[in-house]
Amino acid sequence: MSAQAPKRSLVAILLCVFIAAALPGCGRGRIKEVPPEMLGVWYTDAPGYQDRWMELRTDEIVFATGPNTSTTHHVNGLRRHEERGHVDYSIYYDNEEGQEYELVVTYEYEEGGRILFQNQKNMVWRRRSPGKE
Repeated sequence: MSAQAPKRSLVAILLCVFIAAALPGCGRGRIKEVPPEMLGVWYTDAPGYQDRWMELRTDEIVFATGPNTSTTHHVNGLRRHEERGHVDYSIYYDNEEGQEYELVVTYEYEEGGRILFQNQKNMVWRRRSPGKE
């Protein structure tokens, strides 16, 4: 047995330990449930969205797609990045085709909480009771 054999064995063992430790980390950093401050039904006053709403449950996200229709998706997890005065969330859920989709939103603490979609920052979503004006 050469002097290199123990070194190779040690390197192989360390590599296996590193890979084994890294694999569970593929989902590392993901929160499993929607945080309590974001739970509820959210509405926007944006033109064209009067009959639209979004509901965040602990493990689901529901989008109103019309006056009497909605789609429900299982939330696979979230990533959270806190800034001063707000938190950015990536919400991961399976879309209609079964592929994982990432919805990036900003949750602002002011006014009892507000949600802004990353791709529609001018559209503010607020939690309120249906029919409340």
